[in-house]
Amino acid sequence: MPAEAEIARPDLAKSRGAAWKRLLSEPLLQFLIIGLVLFGVDAVLHPPAKENRTIVVTRQMRNTIIENYDEDHARKPTDAELQATINNWVGEEILYREGKALGLDLGDPTIRDRIVYKLKVMLTDEAKSREPTPAELTAWFAQNHGRYDEPERLTFLATAPVAEDVARRELADVRAQRESVDLQTQTRIFLDRPRASIAPVFGDGFAQALDVAHLGEWQILQSTAGWHLVRLDARKPGKSAVLDDVRDDATKTWKSEQTLKATLQAMDRLKARYTVRNEP
Repeated sequence: MPAEAEIARPDLAKSRGAAWKRLLSEPLLQFLIIGLVLFGVDAVLHPPAKENRTIVVTRQMRNTIIENYDEDHARKPTDAELQATINNWVGEEILYREGKALGLDLGDPTIRDRIVYKLKVMLTDEAKSREPTPAELTAWFAQNHGRYDEPERLTFLATAPVAEDVARRELADVRAQRESVDLQTQTRIFLDRPRASIAPVFGDGFAQALDVAHLGEWQILQSTAGWHLVRLDARKPGKSAVLDDVRDDATKTWKSEQTLKATLQAMDRLKARYTVRNEP
């Protein structure tokens, strides 16, 4: 081989190396290389999420469907009714996922409301309370027995409100057994009214006067609307509730209150993750 060729080879390699150095020193190429590296690293660290096409009907969801059906229909669903409800839910879930994949949820208040509702149901299901211990239920009932106590009840007759002088003339006519037909037709009977419900309608003075009224005796009493002829016909004393008599209802109420409390606590924990700013 000629000596000139042997000398040219190192020169060629040297010139190629210089060309690569010049190419690598170009800012645009450096930017492209850095971008490709970053893209590759991000693809490794954050791979694209796989499309989820699996719909799971959990045991908790089935129980929720049964409980909601029981509340609406006062009975548990049959197997066919349960399956029909589940099929309906699955159909809605499919439509929801497909719509969300198309971006139809963006800016749509209806879909937003549905998502909010579903999350509320999920929080409530997770917060559903256990059965109370005997000590817990006894302590709760001691503070809330008023909800179950049988109130004192009164039965009385009352005429329409009029001026005091008119009421006194009507009283005289009633005592003389010459009351008019109009007075008889305008007289109302209030049957087994809880004592606590009388004052808000007629006033405290009216209710207090009934407390000391004699049975079967006509009198005039003043209410917030005017004067009435009134006759107290029956007084039924109240009765304190006993836990054993209302245990099922008390347990249900206790569980509802505990569930609500736990749901609100869960909501507070979610709120703590967010910062709310009000624009001026």
